[in-house]
Amino acid sequence: MRSMSKFLAWLFFNNRHIISPEVSLLADTAANKVSFFKSILQTAPNDPPIIFELLTAPVFMKWIVSLRKKNGDKPGVSSHSSHRSGLFHLFVAYHVTMPQELEKEVSNHFRGLK
Repeated sequence: MRSMSKFLAWLFFNNRHIISPEVSLLADTAANKVSFFKSILQTAPNDPPIIFELLTAPVFMKWIVSLRKKNGDKPGVSSHSSHRSGLFHLFVAYHVTMPQELEKEVSNHFRGLK
């Protein structure tokens, strides 16, 4: 949940059109976006925070490669894998079937990261 709340906060700032309009309006007033999205994720499977059809592998991978540790280093493979698992869980939590094309693209990109 922590990984996906960070991802949703990143989407809010970088690809806001993927965030559902209702959630986007609520997020505008939240001081801490990560905490806000964490609370939204706890309501699953009701009111998905994103428009799943607009989420693409390149968008997710932009977030993955933008991640940094507190000291500025890039995270390791296991950290990336945890975030990938979080993406799959996001779809499961909201009872949305991940498109095969998205799953395949993310898997291919992760092979390249490793």
